[in-house]
Amino acid sequence: MKNYFTHGHPVDAEVARAYADMTNPDFEAALKIRNLNFKASAFVTRDEAKSILGQWVPNYNEFSPKLLDKFPKGCYILIAREASVCLYVMPFGAKLPSARSVLADEVSIEKMNGFEVTRYWWDWCEKDIDNYQNFTKLIAMKYVFVKIHNNSVSNVSVHDTEEKALEALSRSFKEQTGELPGEAKNLEYDMFGEITISEDLDHAYCFSVTPCE
Repeated sequence: MKNYFTHGHPVDAEVARAYADMTNPDFEAALKIRNLNFKASAFVTRDEAKSILGQWVPNYNEFSPKLLDKFPKGCYILIAREASVCLYVMPFGAKLPSARSVLADEVSIEKMNGFEVTRYWWDWCEKDIDNYQNFTKLIAMKYVFVKIHNNSVSNVSVHDTEEKALEALSRSFKEQTGELPGEAKNLEYDMFGEITISEDLDHAYCFSVTPCE
């Protein structure tokens, strides 16, 4: 049975990437590399699995790495992710815990490379569904730059990121005033962060960036 020692070996790195959204503070970057349909390249011992999961998946739904203490010490575990946490366990004749005792939502016998393994899976909980919906909104969100001249829209553009929309605002502001917003004086900011300049009584300009779904 192929296995590795803990942190620094391939399985550790694979799990870190598959569950990147659990520990990476840059969530947008994590979404690009996480893997919701993942199986590690090798089985590891129970204690190695607990160590790896403790590093990268400290808590997920009802799953906790401490639950692995309920599995026999001599078993081998393939760490997976099937949307939520999933483990494939080879017990080598030892008795495995029930689904209820480890808070798993599914337990089944599967065939893997000619061997029988037991699959444990922990479902999404309501909190995770809410988080997923929020993340989906974050990904779908657009940012709209608007320039208004005397209460009429004179320029509008839609951008994938706030940074790009602010760049559009800065370009438009400089074209109008010859200065960047941070350099100009006598600007007015309202409670929504809009920038207003009044060149004279007949010409008022407003520049803003607004998020929208």
